[in-house]
Amino acid sequence: MLRHWTALTSTLLLAAFTVVVYREARQEWYGRELKQIVNEDLGLVDRCSTCHPERTHPAPWLDQHPAEKFGCTSCHEGQGRATTAQAAHRSDPSWPRPLLANQFLGAACARCHSEEEIPFEPYLSDGRKLFLDTGCVGCHDVTSLRGLPKLGPDLRHVGSKVNASWLRAWLKRPKDYQPKTRMPNFQLSDREIVVLTSHLLSLRAPEPPPALTAPASLATEGGKLFRQSRCVSCHTLKGRGGKTAGELECFGSKAEAAWVAEYLRDPRRHFPASRMPRYRFGAPQARALAAYLTTELRCQAEPAPPPEPVSPAEAQRIIRRYGCNGCHEIPGFEKAGPVGAELDGFADKPAERLDFGNDTKLARTWQQWTLAKLKKPRQFRDTLKMPDHEFEDLEALNLAVYLRSLTSRAVPAAYRHGPAAAAYKPEGAFGRLVEELRCLDCHRIRGTGASIAPDLTFEGSRVRRAWLEEFLNNPQPMRLYMEERMPRFRLAKEEIQTIANYLGTVLVADWESSGAIPRELAARGRLLYFEKYACHACHQSGEQGGAIGPDLTGVRRRLTSEWLLHYLRDSHALAGDVPEPALRLPEDEALAVAAFLESQ
Repeated sequence: MLRHWTALTSTLLLAAFTVVVYREARQEWYGRELKQIVNEDLGLVDRCSTCHPERTHPAPWLDQHPAEKFGCTSCHEGQGRATTAQAAHRSDPSWPRPLLANQFLGAACARCHSEEEIPFEPYLSDGRKLFLDTGCVGCHDVTSLRGLPKLGPDLRHVGSKVNASWLRAWLKRPKDYQPKTRMPNFQLSDREIVVLTSHLLSLRAPEPPPALTAPASLATEGGKLFRQSRCVSCHTLKGRGGKTAGELECFGSKAEAAWVAEYLRDPRRHFPASRMPRYRFGAPQARALAAYLTTELRCQAEPAPPPEPVSPAEAQRIIRRYGCNGCHEIPGFEKAGPVGAELDGFADKPAERLDFGNDTKLARTWQQWTLAKLKKPRQFRDTLKMPDHEFEDLEALNLAVYLRSLTSRAVPAAYRHGPAAAAYKPEGAFGRLVEELRCLDCHRIRGTGASIAPDLTFEGSRVRRAWLEEFLNNPQPMRLYMEERMPRFRLAKEEIQTIANYLGTVLVADWESSGAIPRELAARGRLLYFEKYACHACHQSGEQGGAIGPDLTGVRRRLTSEWLLHYLRDSHALAGDVPEPALRLPEDEALAVAAFLESQ
């Protein structure tokens, strides 16, 4: 009897202890109504809103992503079916779909969004761009990025382009010559550098251009042409200039003058993916500019030993090992594929399948392994071959967020959000000029292109034709503080007419004429310009004003009356990314300020 009583007492105590533990484990749920969101389309059941009311979610994401449609775990990951916070948030490496850290939340956006720029999510957008800009697609296959042109220059005739001293130094560490280069450091051995240098210098053009002599007078003429052409709009020279092309300070230590002259005549013929526009240089101009670049812009370089004969097979083994053909056209590797791991579904790879090598300190999580791999690619094993891009911490994070977006878990078509329209691609004679001049590397048209220079979507309604033709013939800077300025392309009269005709008939706004602006309002407009709105703080007019915004001196020759009025009424409606505040002037004030500007 006593034995049975003791057993019963033990059972009751165990049951009481279990209840206490159960209540403590679920204390955050106690006294609350269990809430859940069921979405059969996405295959999720989320109970997160039991503890996380929607009103605590920061704006603006829930405005476009209501929880009843998207749930919570479609963006945050985690275990939506769990009934305790510990289970829902669990970050154990072996646990499927652990809760995403805040910085990695943007990775989930890519399941639905395919736009280049995703609003309010910089990590993913910047990471995708960096993945492309640094040539990761040359080694790693990603289905959505197939078919892109190779990032690096064509090496089939590189022996006619560069010299041995520069090539050896470049292969040793590219950033020593070009700090902003996209080519990584492959950490080649001395033997590999010797073999590759000898092999690449043997790849010469069948009919190389004749040697170019560069007397001082020719280099002086080329220097004038360099300044007239505004090459520093894109290139940096001694730390000053644009940021879209390479530093030229030591360019003469790299290239052969004869090759440079040929390249300047038509960059795309030598390198189809070149972003450099064709300037329509004649042969004398190209020779003069090449003389300046190769004689005046030089740095001291260590003399290279004479090339030694090497086995082509040995050179090909090195090229194949490091996947040089992923970024460059190289004879014999026209059909070779990428050498790196395929990255489709990489985000789904569990941490236990990642190779941590002999590292015992790094946390065994996908995020920590990926960040460490990007920062120091060969740290886990000596036999690894991934090159070092020397990424900064933010760059590594951006890339890791993008890699986290490469999941095989798809969403229904109704949830996918692609670009609003097909990418703009002009055709005909205007389209050929846009391609030759690389206009979309600086300008944006109908959502396609860059934002370095003004958006041209409504340029035909913005500027007067006479001013436009004059500007295309001899561009003058609109913003004096900017290094990036419109180059002088030496366009033929027929080419200027082609551009002006297209802008004036196709790139126009759909609005009715506002009629003439009353001149008698100019006096009131002057007061509004200088006193109420202080436009002169940013804009120069005559000899007064700042230099942040475009110069408004003689603006009546440049801008149409309709554009002035619409812009003053709501500048952001015409160009949403302009830094100017959206003042939204009332109609009477817009008319008065426009009258003042047209009186200048």
